[in-house]
Parts: sequence; structure tokens; C-alpha cells
Amino acid sequence: MKFLDGILCLLCLGGTLTAYFLLAPPASWAVIGLCAGFAAWTILAPDHSGKIVLRLGDLSWTMEDFVRGWLITGRTGSGKTQSAINAITFQIFQSVKNWGGICLDQKGLYWEILVKMAAHFGRNDDLILLQTRPLGKDMLWRPPHTINLTGNPHVPASTYAKVIVDTAVSLTGGRGGNPFFPTKAQLAIQTAFEILRHIEAFVTIPNIHRMLLNKEDAQYVIEELTNRGDQRSRELLAAFRSYLEQPPEQFGGVQGTLSTYLEFFLDPEIAEVFCAEEPTFSVSEIDHGKIVCIAMPQKFQSERLYINTILKLSYYFHALSRFDKSAQEREKDNLIVLFADEGQEIITGAESAFADHRAAGVIREARATIVLATQAYTSIHGALDKRYADVLMLNLSNELIFTVANQDSAVIASKNIGEREIVEKSWGWSGGKKSYNYQKKIKPFFESYQLRKLSKFTAIIRHCEKPFRKRLIPPINPDGTFPQWFLSSRPDYALRQWFKAKPSPLNHERISH
Repeated sequence: MKFLDGILCLLCLGGTLTAYFLLAPPASWAVIGLCAGFAAWTILAPDHSGKIVLRLGDLSWTMEDFVRGWLITGRTGSGKTQSAINAITFQIFQSVKNWGGICLDQKGLYWEILVKMAAHFGRNDDLILLQTRPLGKDMLWRPPHTINLTGNPHVPASTYAKVIVDTAVSLTGGRGGNPFFPTKAQLAIQTAFEILRHIEAFVTIPNIHRMLLNKEDAQYVIEELTNRGDQRSRELLAAFRSYLEQPPEQFGGVQGTLSTYLEFFLDPEIAEVFCAEEPTFSVSEIDHGKIVCIAMPQKFQSERLYINTILKLSYYFHALSRFDKSAQEREKDNLIVLFADEGQEIITGAESAFADHRAAGVIREARATIVLATQAYTSIHGALDKRYADVLMLNLSNELIFTVANQDSAVIASKNIGEREIVEKSWGWSGGKKSYNYQKKIKPFFESYQLRKLSKFTAIIRHCEKPFRKRLIPPINPDGTFPQWFLSSRPDYALRQWFKAKPSPLNHERISH
């Protein structure tokens, strides 16, 4: 029984005694019966609080609400990571014991938080750290886990090829340029994927690079397909010869484009972790509570963007593949979450079958969701056409709005929060008498300038089903305690933490507006 249930029982008992001594029958019997029935209901009613997986402010989320997607916006330094992402991750660790997922960020620091948080909850073995060789380690160092980013045979070759090319185009500044060579390169990569799968070779990006750009490897592929002699081999051989027999100048341009697009995976430090021929981990293991994060030096910023994008694609494909199971099997599936800090960097083009705006509205039915953090709404508009960006933001039904970065985003945020009807009162003089005028007007709850002045760690919390709240969401450490630098400026939180044997980030201060 919860504390409030106990209070209600005591009040019902008091009402029963009061009715017995102060009221005459039959009124006393009616009141006694009513109070006794209500007390029995508070004691015997099923407790649904265990279904709550997250609390922020005085709002709570059930599993059904939580998987409807999350959008976290706010300028740099407003508290998106320290308070919002940390609080959500910590509470999911608390509430959902077997959750799995993929955690991505562009700063390269999220893995440090996850390692400590997983250790705090005793889930060290569930954390899959995809780590390249740390600075200072010698050549004898070996990665703790490896993966083949392009090793899922169920993902269409065309999808992998498009993701590789789209990401490369965005990195190399090729958007809006001549699409001829990127298109030819995409077709060549798709053909290479199909050939490697058909001849049962290791489907890795370095192998694709060698096959398309090395004469000896190309000749080996031709001989292998010729020796097989089946219909599919003949089709793939024709497609490969078509690639090789392009006019010399055109062929040189295509090969140059391919070299530029694929070179990000050729560094031995990257290839041994993310293009492993015999990987130790596959994305499907998140169904068993595995949590993936990435650790690599800052020199691999471009490679990180590639890897994050392909891992995100793999997550979407895996989440959608859950629909191939029966309803009874899906009921047993665990919660899987994609955390994407600075998520605008890895948003997939609208043409993709696994585009973010398509996946976000569907995967919740598979007990999967997205937590996307970005600096501003305009960051998403910069990555996607406005039509698709709006669809993506609509499908992320829960929202945390921290200090808004720019005026355009503030206007969007103000509209998203909603409007209210107010009555404005004005007065004047007419014929020597004072008169009053009342007029109904529709105004936003928050003007755009107010959203740009929100204090650090203060957010507008938009629940997918409940009214919004304006709250302070305090930053937390990986063990759930408040940072010392925060406590030094907030003695009320220091006192609160001192009183608690096991500090929790679930207490948030109400802020009036």
C-alpha cells in the first residue's frame, strides 16, 4: 500500500467513526457503508504505479507513453545531456531491468557516462563498448568488442549503398552538385554488396573497396562468378563488367568518387572494430539487454558520423523486424532505445526506406523508441526538407524544451507548447463616466522571448498525453547523485540529498510562470 493510500484509509476510518457517533440511522449507515467501501477499494485496488518507467517534474510516463518518442532541444550548455539525457537513462536503468539499445553522440563523451551508470546498476556485462585503440596503447591492444556494420544479410544492398553515399556526400560537401558520379558510385557499391553476399565472402567495406578499386581482386571476382555459372552469377557478372567497362575518363571519375566515399573505413584502427570479418557482437543482441556505445579519439570525427549513421539504420531495421514475429512473441520483447545526442548530424534522407520520419512513427508498436537531442528545430530543418522534418518532430511526441537557441526555433516552440484564451480588460472615459471593455484573445502560454530566456537546466516538459509543465531538471552524476558544483549553488538540493540514503533524480522543483 502506498503512503497516500494509507492516508485515504485513515480518513475513511475517521469518516466512519464520525458517522457512527454524530449521525442518526439510516444516514449513518449510508455514510459508514460509503466510507468502508472506499477504504476497501484503496486497499484492494491493483497497484499500477509499477508500470511507470519515468518521472520528470510531477509528470510520469508509462511504457506506452515513453515509446512514443522524445525530442530534446536547447542551445549549447542549457543542460540537455547533464540533466535530460542522464535523467532519462538513469531512470530507464532503474525501471526497466532488461532494456537494450544503441547510444550515439558526436562529442564522444557519452560512453564515459554509460560505463559508470552500467557499473552502478550491476550491468557491466551488458555494456558493449565499441572502442578503437586508445591514445597511448601499443599495437598489442585488442578491442573488447567488434562488429561488422554492413554484415546484416537481411538489410537490402541498396539501403547500405545509399546510406554510405548519402553520408559521404554530406561530409564531402557534395550536396547540390552533379549527381552523376555519386549515382554511379552508389550502383557500384550496391553491386559489390550483392556479389560478396552471393559468393559467400565477408561483406565488409574494406573488401568492397578492394573489389571495386583493385585489379587483382576484380579479376578474382570475375573468375569466381564465371566458375559458378548459375543464372544469378551471370546477372551479377554482367553488372560488374558494366562497371569495369565504362569509358576511361568516366571510369576514373567513378573510381575517384568511390575512393573518397569508402576511405573512411580503411584505417586499420577503424576496420578492426567496425568492419570485423568475425565480429563478436551483432545489433540483434540488444534484444537480450545489450547496450551499445562508441569510444574513439577525436581524430575520427568523420568516421564517427559514418558509423553512427549506419548503426542508427541497423537499429531501425532491427526494430522493424520485430513485426515479423507473432503478437505473442512481441509481447515478450524488451524495451530498446536509440539515444542520439546531436541527432541532426545522422538524420537519414527522406528517400530512404528507413528514413527517421518514417521509422519514428512505427517502431513504438515494437516497443522501441528514439530519444533525439538537438540544439534547435532549425537544425532538423537543415538536415531534412521541412515537410519531412515536421513529420519527424510530430512523431516524437514527448518533448523537453530547454533554453531555445534562436528566434525561428523559439517561434516553433511557442506554437508547439500551445495557446490559451484570455480576457483582456481595458477602460476609458465616455460622457464623464468610466467604462470598461472586455475582449477575448488567444495568446501563447509562452512568448518566444520567454523561451529564449529560460534558466539553465529549466525546461518546458511536454508530455504526449498530459498538460505541459515548466520545471527545473537538476543535473545528475552516473550514480544518481547531484554534482557537487550544483549543490554548492542549491543548498535545498544539498539538504535533500543529505536526507536520502539513496539519492534519486526524481525530485524536481516547481517553477511558476
